[in-house]
Amino acid sequence: MIKSVDIDKVFQETITKLQSGHRVFLEFTNEEFQFLLNYWSSNLNDTEKLHKVLCLLDFTKNPSPLFTNIILKSFQDLTNQETLIYVLNVFRKHEVERSFKTGDRINGDLLMALKELLTKADGELLEWCLRTIEELGHQSIFFKQDVLDKKPSWILCYNKNNKASRQIIELLEKRWSRKL
Repeated sequence: MIKSVDIDKVFQETITKLQSGHRVFLEFTNEEFQFLLNYWSSNLNDTEKLHKVLCLLDFTKNPSPLFTNIILKSFQDLTNQETLIYVLNVFRKHEVERSFKTGDRINGDLLMALKELLTKADGELLEWCLRTIEELGHQSIFFKQDVLDKKPSWILCYNKNNKASRQIIELLEKRWSRKL
């Protein structure tokens, strides 16, 4: 039997701790992670519930490999930019962080979905896609041409998201040029 999690209660406790300046590290068992996965899967069309479960998964202490397929589905099916930013944070936690801990490469389908998301992204979503790609380390080279194609011109950098995106792209360019 899958152990359930009181999502609303844990979410409210997490928000309260964050608002009072505390760091939050949630610990879930494999059974609780399975419950959160099922909750995410069954609430893809309910933004409020989806945001709560994504918040909890973003603040977990340890990553879990259970979320690969639902992250992929979310990248492909969701259109709300705020929700996609939350999914990117869960991707960073449960895929990128796990990849660094285990030494395993990130699933190729996830990278392709992230690439597709990057090509459509603008504004804040573009910034968070770039932040995620920057955290991929050596695997970021996979996105090189797409990243360079998204580089905002200087005139567009009066917008804070465009300015941040340009700075991240310039950081990636420096990293890529050093590796040649």
